Amino acid sequence: MFLGAVGEAYQVDAQIVVFTQDDATIVPAGALFRRGDQWNVYVVKDGRAEIRRVQVLRRSGRSAAIASSLNQGESVIIYPSDRVASRVRVGQRKVGDLAGGS
Repeated sequence: MFLGAVGEAYQVDAQIVVFTQDDATIVPAGALFRRGDQWNVYVVKDGRAEIRRVQVLRRSGRSAAIASSLNQGESVIIYPSDRVASRVRVGQRKVGDLAGGS
């Protein structure tokens, strides 16, 4: 086995970058849903849901890079139910509330 100049007992830390985009906005993948062949999210604006068509640059199981249509700091609805629609009043839950805790 050839170890080259590194030798034994050395550790190599590596990072492999598969995608990079400076002006992309990252959202949870659970916020995305399809209507026809278009990706969409619901944005919360003035306490109401607003549907927004987005262009997905890259998507993984946890997050998605969005090219446009979202502004930094906007809140999106994660895992919207079928009761969510444009102009429906929405509220914000704490993380513990998602499990139905009291």
